[in-house]
Amino acid sequence: MLRPPTFVLVSVLAVSVLALSGCNVPTFTNPIIDPNKAERFVELYGTYQSVHPDSGEIAWLHLGACDEKLPPGFHKFVSIVHRGSANELTADASIGFFVKVGDSYLCQIPIPEVLEGNQATAVTENWGKSKNFKYFVCRFFKLESGFRLDYLSEEKLEAVIEENKLAGRIEQKIDRSVEPPTVGSKTIVVTASTEELGQFFSTANLEDLFEISGPTFTKQSILQRASSSDNP
Repeated sequence: MLRPPTFVLVSVLAVSVLALSGCNVPTFTNPIIDPNKAERFVELYGTYQSVHPDSGEIAWLHLGACDEKLPPGFHKFVSIVHRGSANELTADASIGFFVKVGDSYLCQIPIPEVLEGNQATAVTENWGKSKNFKYFVCRFFKLESGFRLDYLSEEKLEAVIEENKLAGRIEQKIDRSVEPPTVGSKTIVVTASTEELGQFFSTANLEDLFEISGPTFTKQSILQRASSSDNP
């Protein structure tokens, strides 16, 4: 199974990094909730930091309200990653919306049919003009100090489809230009309707489905620190 790169998925919130790099993460042809009915979760607003335990790379993620051209429940994610010894800063922006299930905020990131460059710009420019969106789904698991970003298990999602609990298909590319033919990696596409997805995720064991634990983001008190530095 292809596991998403744990830290680059700060920029899963820059899902263009995944889509353009050809990673075979599961996609959904429909969102879990109607985007026009999605809520704003102001309790998630703020600036967060995560430090990679091995490389020491630092990521900042700011989460807030989105462009007024989109439904009010859309959120914007602006990420900045500091790549340690390279002294390199990488910035990106993306947008998505949530549905809350218990302590889990299921984030849906729209992926336009044509994605070149910034996902946030591509979605804003195409929203309402095209219905050819797919969705990437991840989980913000709320913690006292911030949240943990979790990813769907491909094995568990594949089993759900094979057991007919969700409509979907499992695609596998076969390279027949060589002998014997080479079997490529699997791609999972969930085709269930929004209503079916809502019912499924409201009762599913999310700890089982989102078994891949990603980075933990700690909320930063920027204004408080700035105030302290201005008043020694």
